[in-house]
Amino acid sequence: MFIIIGGDGKEYGPVSVEQIRAWLAGGRANLETKAKAVGTDEWRRLGDFAEFSGTGPAAPPPMVTGEIDPKIFADDLIARAAPLDIGGCISRSWELLKSDFWAIVGVTLVVIVVGLVARFIPFIGWLVGLLFSGVLYGGLYFYFLKKVRGQPAELGDAFSGFSVAFGPLVLTSILVILLTMVGFVCLILPGIYLAIAYSFAYLLVIDRKMEFWVAMEVSRRVITASGGGCLAWSSSAPSSRRSACSGWASASSSPCRSSSAHSSTPTRASAIRRLGPERGRII
Repeated sequence: MFIIIGGDGKEYGPVSVEQIRAWLAGGRANLETKAKAVGTDEWRRLGDFAEFSGTGPAAPPPMVTGEIDPKIFADDLIARAAPLDIGGCISRSWELLKSDFWAIVGVTLVVIVVGLVARFIPFIGWLVGLLFSGVLYGGLYFYFLKKVRGQPAELGDAFSGFSVAFGPLVLTSILVILLTMVGFVCLILPGIYLAIAYSFAYLLVIDRKMEFWVAMEVSRRVITASGGGCLAWSSSAPSSRRSACSGWASASSSPCRSSSAHSSTPTRASAIRRLGPERGRII
């Protein structure tokens, strides 16, 4: 339980961790808001508490230029990452969804319908699905990621894969589908593993501008290192929640990590948090 200082200078609380996270997700507080744990006298920033580190919206970090070694990049990301908090991920994803419910649901349905219609094109529907599924999902995940970061997002962002990283997304789509099919043909389980392990490849391509194979390897290595919890979550979660939980994969501030270790980005540069002096308050 915590006590916080609102924008009016008054103390509020005690309030639960979940309530404060809801305020953070809704923009009613941020990581600069002053708070103290019940039973203590020290006032600190919310961002200084492990329970809230990484939950506030942040601007995307600077791009890593030059050739990227997927093993080095993934190892750096794994070393900085905190344990996956599935319960916290569900809770904060729900708060994000409630903050703009109809827009998020509407954009998701539009992309799904476009993908389904394309697959039913006579004779070439299977080819359209093979080539463009990654382009559609990459754009949709990018739309979700902008929502996670607290940035303006619109329908056009969900189709930005056609104008941003189109070629790499097509190559990623082809390779992911083919390798996954081979895995299913072999022993089924390898196919399930690859389908989950490559979940964030599209997002890494469109957001981090990675080459298709680098993005696939980074996604596979990090998800594998995250263990069974991440695999189970990815296999069962809707795409909106999964993307909300994938900010770590594209070096954003994900709402799914609760440890202070996540306050650093997986790249060599630190994330630049979008916190203005007027944001450190309850409104």
